[in-house]
Amino acid sequence: STGSEVTINQLIEEFSQHSEIKGIEHIDARPGDIRRSTLDNSKLKKDLDWVPKYYLAEGLAKVIDFYQGLHNLSKLLKEKRKRKLIKRFLSYHL
Repeated sequence: STGSEVTINQLIEEFSQHSEIKGIEHIDARPGDIRRSTLDNSKLKKDLDWVPKYYLAEGLAKVIDFYQGLHNLSKLLKEKRKRKLIKRFLSYHL
């Protein structure tokens, strides 16, 4: 948290810089919706001498890159497992 308020629209706009977003539907506010929310990080700064390392754009980019990397790793591992199983199958049946 940088202590700065970010709207849902700003978050979606920033996210869309890194990934295609489909099916966004704007609806009217509903009873009970939280209209505003900001994290107060002053206690962290004071008690732990903490400062934010990233602002929204850079932090979000790092999170997206991390999860895309996990997805790519998962696909690679699945392919390797598939090839290994095919090899094993062929060695038993040929």
